[in-house]
Amino acid sequence: MNRPAYGTPEYEEQCRINRNCYNVTDWGKERIAKIICMDDRNARVRAFNDMTNYLSNLHLMLRDVGAGGHVHFCNHCGKPEQAQYQEPVAAKLKANGLCHRCDFWHDKRTAYNAQQRKGRMLVMSGWVYGDSGDQPNGNKSWLGFGGSRWYLYQITTGKLWTTNNLFSAGDIPADFLAGMPDNAVSLTKEQFELAQAGRT
Repeated sequence: MNRPAYGTPEYEEQCRINRNCYNVTDWGKERIAKIICMDDRNARVRAFNDMTNYLSNLHLMLRDVGAGGHVHFCNHCGKPEQAQYQEPVAAKLKANGLCHRCDFWHDKRTAYNAQQRKGRMLVMSGWVYGDSGDQPNGNKSWLGFGGSRWYLYQITTGKLWTTNNLFSAGDIPADFLAGMPDNAVSLTKEQFELAQAGRT
C-alpha cells in the first residue's frame, strides 16, 4: 500500500482518519478507568453494561472510521458517535455535536423546562414518567407497569390523581439531573385518600 505524500490532501485525510481511530479507542480506555473508580454500585453496573455494548461494537466502528466514515465526539460526554440513524436524526446529531444518548436527554430536559416543569412529563426520584391515561377496564398487557395502580401528586401544580397506565422513560443520567428536579411524588393509597379527604 502506497502512503500519500507528506503535506498532500490525501496525507491530511489519512492523518484525520488515524486520529479518529485512536480517539475512538482512547475514549473506551478512559471510560473504563472512570468506571472502576465509581463509588455508587448501581451507577457502576449501568456504566459497565453500557461499556459492554460499546466494546462489542468497537471493531465495527473502527472498520467504518478507518474507511473514512463519519465520527464525531459528543460535546457533552465525549463519546464517539457515528450518527448512523435515519434522517433527520443523523443530521441533528452531527449539527449539534451530540451522541444519541445525550441528544435524547437534552431534548427531554428542554421539553421539561419549556413546560415550566408543570406539564405531562413527571420526574420522581430522578426517573422520568408519563401518564398515558387511566384505563380501569384496559388489557393489563398493554398498560404501563402491567396496569399497576399509581397514586400521584404533582408538586408544581398541586394536581392529585390516580392512574393504572404510567410509563417510565428511564432514570435520568447524573449529568442531566441538575436540570430536571423532581416535580411529582408517588403516594401510597392511604396517603392519597387522606390528601383527597383534606380537599373536600
